[in-house]
Amino acid sequence: AKDAQAHNEARIAEMEGNLANVAFIEDMNIPSDKIFIGAKVELEDLDSGEKVRYMLVSSQEAEFGEDRLSVFSPIGQGLLKHQVGDEVTIAVPAGTKRFKVLHISR
Repeated sequence: AKDAQAHNEARIAEMEGNLANVAFIEDMNIPSDKIFIGAKVELEDLDSGEKVRYMLVSSQEAEFGEDRLSVFSPIGQGLLKHQVGDEVTIAVPAGTKRFKVLHISR
């Protein structure tokens, strides 16, 4: 029980530290025509022809099964600052992925 309590207290301290460093991102300051954190993107996988959708989020919010992709992941970093119509080649651990940016929204 004491080990569990120590673990929980460490986790609480970590969360409090994260909350102390929170910064709100205002959409007005982020260009809407380029991919940045908070953007919802629709992409075409140029190798398979499949369309995929992601929302670019912080590493704490990332959840691949929910299509919430960290801006620090290889694909997230590769997409940053691109705009509709761009074709992007991204190095991933399994090789390379090629995407075409079809749509960006916030």
